[in-house]
Amino acid sequence: MRRPTRPNAAFVLLALCALLGAGLVVGLAGCSGQAVSDASSKEAAEVSDEAPEVEGRASAYVEFVDDYLFWGEDEGLRVASIARNGGLEELEDAGAFDDDVRRLAALDGVLYVSTDGGIYRMDARDDAEDAELLVAQGGIEDFWVTSQGIIYLVEGDLYGAPVDGGDEEGLMSGVWDYVVADGSLVVLGEDGALLRCGLDGTEAVIVEEARDRYDESLLLAEGDDVYLVSDKLLVLRAGEDALEDVGLEREIRDTVDVVIYDGGVLYEASNEKPYRHVFDADAAGDEEVDHCLFRGKPYGRVRDGLNYYTILGDEIRVTDAQSLEYEDFEADELLDGDAEKSAGASSGSSYGSDASTSHDDSDGAGSTAGYDIASNITLRLTDGLALLSTDHFNLYMPRSQVEDGLWHIEAVDSTTLVFSYSKALEAGYGGRVFTLEAFDWGDNAYADIPASFVAGLSEDKKYVVYLATDLQYDSGSSLQREQYAEMRSYAESLDMNSSANGGSFNPI
Repeated sequence: MRRPTRPNAAFVLLALCALLGAGLVVGLAGCSGQAVSDASSKEAAEVSDEAPEVEGRASAYVEFVDDYLFWGEDEGLRVASIARNGGLEELEDAGAFDDDVRRLAALDGVLYVSTDGGIYRMDARDDAEDAELLVAQGGIEDFWVTSQGIIYLVEGDLYGAPVDGGDEEGLMSGVWDYVVADGSLVVLGEDGALLRCGLDGTEAVIVEEARDRYDESLLLAEGDDVYLVSDKLLVLRAGEDALEDVGLEREIRDTVDVVIYDGGVLYEASNEKPYRHVFDADAAGDEEVDHCLFRGKPYGRVRDGLNYYTILGDEIRVTDAQSLEYEDFEADELLDGDAEKSAGASSGSSYGSDASTSHDDSDGAGSTAGYDIASNITLRLTDGLALLSTDHFNLYMPRSQVEDGLWHIEAVDSTTLVFSYSKALEAGYGGRVFTLEAFDWGDNAYADIPASFVAGLSEDKKYVVYLATDLQYDSGSSLQREQYAEMRSYAESLDMNSSANGGSFNPI
């Protein structure tokens, strides 16, 4: 289907310059076979001064082309128009690829899509079936498209390929993360070293020697500046040869939840509370905010002060970076023409002014008659998370705990699910971590249940979590004690009024 989106330029046909034919070079210290120089050397300064002007775009789970937002859901490519207030409307299915869609990036109106089978290029007005396969390579974790070529990462090895589909070449190995900024590659190695080099992997300059916690760190590019996110936030300014501390007042808890926007950064601190740091020398300090509903790399993008992100593609969350008001757009509802999400979308009002829904907690609301909380229940693994879905809600769970078989989930009646610690349950210790129960709006029977809270609200149901209040595991087992504590911590984070809530529970 041809959408009324017109690329700003024809396909870019520039090949990646000076790609090496010598194959991969082991370790960042031997980047592309070149001697690595110190950032203070005269030669390093000359390399920085002569860096070419290069347009680059990182891949993410969502992407903009003109006034359209693209994203993937399983093998399908979806696109919705962006209303004047930033909301989404008029969703279309834009075809499907042979494999699951992973990430997207656009440059000059051309859309690049990575799937489990490789990287494709397509006119943003066309459908997935018309896309051209550029890189036939599975396992691509991340990619950038630049005006000089495509750069992508596979299991620690960094490759480059021309944007017109020529042969790919190895750039370097031992890469943990990387970005394109200020005409250069900035690379965080698996040994923790940070370096800057050319887009072809040559002329490497060490910015900083090996760091601790590199395996929990990531790089973010904001314009020509590069941010290193670990327990604190550091920045490598354009043209500089050393990192500087941004000056967050607290340590960062989870690197993927850090979002940098025009004027500041939102992050969750090690005390599990969300904060806003303003890039202003006169700012009074980091401000604690009510909640942090953001996802950073690679889940979302910021445009016009609004953060758009998704995890699985079935729902897009749009959050105002200043007010933190948000609205969720269900893909299926948009596809069905549901007017509730887009009503008034062209009014031009400030985003989020009518995003919240007022509920009447009175008798006569929805009834549990014919309701089944476990209807069509499924549990599947995805990028970094596990998703428990029913016809009534989506619940994101820690993937590692699900993969390790720690959760036992059982429907005990039509309104109640019990989530238990499987090892303790099998050993005869009970194992219950929490119970999730659906209540009608007029039913407040849960008010007297100890350790209970509301996890989410739908049009006719209140979803209440109540935690186990007695010992549910073998207290003599240090392993059970540790694993149960981690699972309990996750359960506590489901409180919709808690600052630790990250949008894990989403009623449908």
